[in-house]
Amino acid sequence: MTEKDPFVRLPLLQQERYQLVKAVATEAVGTTFLARDLQVAGQPLRIIQQLDLRSEDPSLTQFGQTLLLHRAQTIQDIFDNLPQVGTLYSYFADEHFFYVVQAMIRGTAWVRMSLNPSIAVRQQQVLALLNTMLTLMQRVYDQGLASCCLYPNDMVWQPTERQSTWTGMGLFKAITQQIRREVLISAFFPGDSLAYFAPEFLQGRFHCGSDLYTLGMVSIQALLQKPLPTWVYMSAAHPVAATSWSSWLDLPVELVTVLNRMIALDPLQRYRAPLEVLEDLGQLTLAPAER
Repeated sequence: MTEKDPFVRLPLLQQERYQLVKAVATEAVGTTFLARDLQVAGQPLRIIQQLDLRSEDPSLTQFGQTLLLHRAQTIQDIFDNLPQVGTLYSYFADEHFFYVVQAMIRGTAWVRMSLNPSIAVRQQQVLALLNTMLTLMQRVYDQGLASCCLYPNDMVWQPTERQSTWTGMGLFKAITQQIRREVLISAFFPGDSLAYFAPEFLQGRFHCGSDLYTLGMVSIQALLQKPLPTWVYMSAAHPVAATSWSSWLDLPVELVTVLNRMIALDPLQRYRAPLEVLEDLGQLTLAPAER
């Protein structure tokens, strides 16, 4: 490892436990590494997220580390041994960084998935995603958290387990984003991902409606199997989903209504809680061929 390698900033004890394999992503919030856990039989691979909290005000960095510590403890309490959420093994702070060690989830992010050509099958797959994510989101809100801070890449399909899994990393990234106020907001959201986020989320205001917006956009893309520019108006103010997106598909009117309400530009027009969405989805009547 070179002197510039951020992994060497790990406390010595952690360096002895985790062996760096490679850096897999670098973002404004920090760097993501693939590493081996040397103290577990078989030396399984782990994902280590190094969140960068550097600030001109040292007290702000310390405050951010404290918030992240409490957030990690809360997540462990909420999702302990729940297979639909990536296992959180460890977390610790060092200098101006905060580290999160999670299980490596083998699968494909929903935003990059190629689904079955049959719309009936795709509908079933997306409904399964919605039910999984909405149930997990409600669990978070029931514990007093205002938002899940959903990022599109945090929702992963695991083919071997045949289930959708949530990494939960957005819950940590959002705090880092708020601490690093000197960084332009656009740096946290690459241009090709802006359309997945509600306008208020991009302004640093997180709440349940913002999460539903992101989940709705990911679900529509999965149904359409079309790149975003073909069904999103990339306006100067904010990318807006075309209300006519459903004209390309033969879907139940009730499902289209639910998804359009989830992605309403005005947050007051969206659902107030995941339970409301689940109730409406429960009223869907599928054709016999789709059961």
